[in-house]
Amino acid sequence: MRQILFRFGQAAACATVLVAGLVCTANAQLHWEALAPFMDPRTGGGGIEGGSAGIIGSTIYVAKGYRPGDTPFLSSYDIPTDTWTHISPMLPDAFVPNSEGAGAVAGGKLYTIGGRPAISVGTVVEQFTPGGVWMPKAAMPTARRGLGTGSLGGKIYAAGGSDGAVPLSGTPTPAFEVFDPTAGPLGTWAPLAPMPVPLMDTEATVALNAADSGSLAGKVYVFGGFSPFSGFSSAVQIFDIASGTWAFGAPMPTARSNSMAGVIHLGTAEDGKIAVYGGFAGGPNLPITELYDPLTDSWMAGPAMLFPQSEHAVGPLADGTGLYAIGSGIFGLSVPFVERLVPEPSTLVLLAIAGALLLIARWRKAAYVR
Repeated sequence: MRQILFRFGQAAACATVLVAGLVCTANAQLHWEALAPFMDPRTGGGGIEGGSAGIIGSTIYVAKGYRPGDTPFLSSYDIPTDTWTHISPMLPDAFVPNSEGAGAVAGGKLYTIGGRPAISVGTVVEQFTPGGVWMPKAAMPTARRGLGTGSLGGKIYAAGGSDGAVPLSGTPTPAFEVFDPTAGPLGTWAPLAPMPVPLMDTEATVALNAADSGSLAGKVYVFGGFSPFSGFSSAVQIFDIASGTWAFGAPMPTARSNSMAGVIHLGTAEDGKIAVYGGFAGGPNLPITELYDPLTDSWMAGPAMLFPQSEHAVGPLADGTGLYAIGSGIFGLSVPFVERLVPEPSTLVLLAIAGALLLIARWRKAAYVR
């Protein structure tokens, strides 16, 4: 019995130390890499800011956005070949040109939600089905630009925003609403409990599913934003879908708006860390990456981006192997930068070893219990 207990403890301890070491050195275990730039020939080879995006299969779709000029255009990026396509019969224009809306993915389809100017097109929702078809969907109840979205369980959650026409303008809204694309021919919207702190430019919004962080699945995280009344925010607002209530997490080390966020993995079970990257805090765009651990409600530093960025394409841009930052700008300066946050190859090997050790430890524990 002592030998079994010793071996179980030894394997578990090794796995725990290994994973803990990786997490504590996240800055060294992750890096940003440059990808093919976003250069749309329809706008003179310009970049993009404020697009609406999402990953479907191995393709990233980026719709609308300021390229420069608010557009209805659709572009696609093939992840395996690092290749952009901007002009194709399979990439038709959306119905409504705008920017500073948000993208979302549900049921294998891309949704573009809201945008500027909020007073005229801020309620517009459109659905794109890969293969070349756009469809209008039920209008969002609250007109807004500069919002964030999270997709979970086939539904889309829309957080914050403002009624203004450019970043940091207008009145921030606490609106938090959910869209069910499968309810009726146009889908339906429903209001949920409003955000405790009304903020705009809340693009860094993430919904956690079971694969990202098992015990915390079913929560939507809203990181930072801006209010003309309180300035740039470091608030972390957390919505529990099951209870319909809000709570606060540990504040971000760097207060900012117009950043992006997504889940990246640094360990094994329930290991999802949320990377919040880029953004704006009143000066130049920020290259900052900070990693939030939902399990411990704590932050750690991540690697600096290759290019300081804000107003990235907004939507779910994590594919299990990395996070994507597409385009940048603030107040009309569209750029073509595209980069991806990925683990170092050596980290992936160590994570595989850690996972194997944990499985061995659990098997030995189960065998001992029997």
